[in-house]
Amino acid sequence: MEMKAKNLILEEPYVRAANSRQVDMDRRIVISIYIVIALFCAFLIRLWDLQIIKGESYRKLAESNRLRVVESPAPRGIIYDRNNTPLVRNVQSFDISFVREDLPKDRQSLAALGRLIGLEPEDIMERIKRGGPGSFE
Repeated sequence: MEMKAKNLILEEPYVRAANSRQVDMDRRIVISIYIVIALFCAFLIRLWDLQIIKGESYRKLAESNRLRVVESPAPRGIIYDRNNTPLVRNVQSFDISFVREDLPKDRQSLAALGRLIGLEPEDIMERIKRGGPGSFE
């Protein structure tokens, strides 16, 4: 019996150390879970902020990014030869290019486009339906 008592006395510090290690491991797991939950919540909050709160401004920014405004340079004048015969004249020329799927379908937008290029909205729709390159030339 003395042997068993000695073994229990000797084993007790080892058991306490093992329990202490288990408690430390459990604490680390719980802390890790809290960190993962906190990161996930931060991710969800940021996603909500980008989509719900700032989504409209980012959509407008993306829409304005796909349009390109090109300024036309001022006319340079007529170039004459030595006999004062015009060789070259500057005549303004404009090209319109678009992606059919992105073209607005409402009448007001087509009317505004028509005012810019000198066509009626019906003519614009007819040329779009006819399609092909050069349909607005």
